[in-house]
Amino acid sequence: MIWNLVSANPARVAGLNDRGSFDTGCRADLILVDDADPAHPQVVATMVGGKLVYSSGRLRRKPALGKLVVSIKNGDHKDRTK
Repeated sequence: MIWNLVSANPARVAGLNDRGSFDTGCRADLILVDDADPAHPQVVATMVGGKLVYSSGRLRRKPALGKLVVSIKNGDHKDRTK
């Protein structure tokens, strides 16, 4: 899984046990990127410790287009819409 290569494994190797995965008790450091134009991705928002610390002003409140999923420790996802 690509997530292990870019987040989970580097955090584990660095000894940062509270980072690298979407799980209860983790820090929730996130960067939201708009890749509508893959040649020019743009940072839309940044969260540190689960708190919004940067917003480009492009965030809008509207219904999500996809399904809500919750990450489970082993990397699988559970559909929470049923």
